[in-house]
Amino acid sequence: MKQSQILVLGGKGKTGSRVAERLRNLGYANIRIGSRSAMPAFDWENQDSWSEVVKDVETICIGNSKSRN
Repeated sequence: MKQSQILVLGGKGKTGSRVAERLRNLGYANIRIGSRSAMPAFDWENQDSWSEVVKDVETICIGNSKSRN
């Protein structure tokens, strides 16, 4: 049985990296990290970057706790 792809947005930050680590510890192997520095890059401000990052993803976790002004 194929395990679903999980995307952790903000996965290189403090919260997101902990979420990704916890998912791996629970046995989830197909974890994709979404961030501006990941490849492919994800940027909230640039909707053109979204489609490649979410391709084939079934679940998205948002690990960014930073608020915007």
